Amino acid sequence: MERQVTGELRLHGQSRTVPVHYRAERASGGAIRIEGSLQLDMRDFDIAPPSYLGLAVSPAVEVAVGLTVDGL
Repeated sequence: MERQVTGELRLHGQSRTVPVHYRAERASGGAIRIEGSLQLDMRDFDIAPPSYLGLAVSPAVEVAVGLTVDGL
């Protein structure tokens, strides 16, 4: 099942509301596997994108998380 929720993300002393897309499924042995991702712009959290010698990282990044819950 794929879903979207809205949550509050706090980074670098800044809080923003962000949409989180996730998928949950039952894995072998009854465990639940959850994978989610969100996109953010580092500048929204007062984080300067890294740069060195004229090369810079894009301020838009995707954060992906995966976890397995067992024993429920």
